[in-house]
Amino acid sequence: MVFKKILLDGDCPGDALEATSQSIKAKTDALPSDPASISAILPYLKNGTGSPLATNTSLKDMIDNLLTNLTFQHQPDQHLVQPTPEQNTWYTILDTTLNCRLYSVVILVWGANETLEVRITIDGQVLTGSIAATAVSYYWVYLLMYTSGFMMSGEHHLIGYDAPLEGRSVKVEMRKTTNAGTGTIEGYAIYAKR
Repeated sequence: MVFKKILLDGDCPGDALEATSQSIKAKTDALPSDPASISAILPYLKNGTGSPLATNTSLKDMIDNLLTNLTFQHQPDQHLVQPTPEQNTWYTILDTTLNCRLYSVVILVWGANETLEVRITIDGQVLTGSIAATAVSYYWVYLLMYTSGFMMSGEHHLIGYDAPLEGRSVKVEMRKTTNAGTGTIEGYAIYAKR
């Protein structure tokens, strides 16, 4: 509306800037400034550990905390080593309920050739994929576009086929669906959380 007024009435652009400045000032003046109002929103802000912020937290610290929590923080790789796995038993590689960004999942079997299956549950949505795995070969799990499953390949891939997958809760599991031997199965998950 300010620009419309400038064009139709021929007002000076400085008048428009002054009006915008006054509008912004009115909105910021409406923000809570007393500690009681600020502390009312504290239970909704988390400190990165899942715990509410302390009630004596300043507004600046709240904003810094909010910005920090928007950044994904790399986590130590999750590594599953399961000796003598049982056929058709799921083994968990990663299980997190914090906001998670999954970069890579890699699986292998040490021993006889087996069919390996991966199941990834993201916010309740289940995606699966399987591969007839050669002994002591790494397989990267990646999302197969336009379907509800995963592919696995000996080539390096990020989980979302060159992009990460994200979710509020993420669980990565693997199992063998054949029983050719007792070779150890392994799984790796590379991820970040905020």
